[in-house]
Amino acid sequence: MKQSLSEALLEMHFHSALVGYYSNMFGANFLSLYKPTPQREAWVGFDQGWTCSDLTNDQLFEEIKESISREENTSIDSISAIFCSSKP
Repeated sequence: MKQSLSEALLEMHFHSALVGYYSNMFGANFLSLYKPTPQREAWVGFDQGWTCSDLTNDQLFEEIKESISREENTSIDSISAIFCSSKP
């Protein structure tokens, strides 16, 4: 029987490498991990986000949700982020 790696295991495996990569690219103070709840993850479509913002997690989610619902290619001025989705 073929067994695949779980999404959580993939996230844990690559976490350290991603932190190092983004720290080198943007500086250590850039990083703030945003991990949406499963309900919010289904809505925004990513597992985790590496952000630089003064927004709280709830405010960040609302900004992203609003941007998605407008169905426009717009940027959110108050956020710099990289969003990831780990799928086995």
